[in-house]
Amino acid sequence: TLWRKVAEQLAEKVNNHHSYSQSILSGSLALILMTLPCLVLLIALKPLVWQEPLYELALLLLALDWRSCETLTKQLALALSREDKTRCRELLKPFVNRDTETLSLVGIGKAGAETIIMGFGRNVVCVLFWYAIAGGIGALMYRLTMELARAWSPSRRQYAPFGKPAIQ
Repeated sequence: TLWRKVAEQLAEKVNNHHSYSQSILSGSLALILMTLPCLVLLIALKPLVWQEPLYELALLLLALDWRSCETLTKQLALALSREDKTRCRELLKPFVNRDTETLSLVGIGKAGAETIIMGFGRNVVCVLFWYAIAGGIGALMYRLTMELARAWSPSRRQYAPFGKPAIQ
């Protein structure tokens, strides 16, 4: 997505690995730089909308993402039923932060199940939770922050200290 590409470009510019504390600071500032303008814009637009419930609903629909989980589930199930390891690995690679080349079919199935369950929880259940707590703005801000946490995952070496503020 465009959000992820911008996040990766920003991380490339400011994540320089000089020191642990500097990486934490640059990760915190990058998180603020990405989320604060969105938050200000969403709050500023709220009084300008024709119907506030429609605005809230539009933000909820933008924040929800069950289609990617559904698509991955269908494609992965089809590839697993054909025992096509290379296709399964290609499907999983963008979603997992580990090497998929050494996984067996059982390992691919486990990784796929974990990815689908966690993705549904993150992209649907948690979004609905934040919608109930903070409305459409809260749901969309949660989703944008989670996308940053995925893009800057500290489990990948290049984002180890830099991505910590996004996951906390």
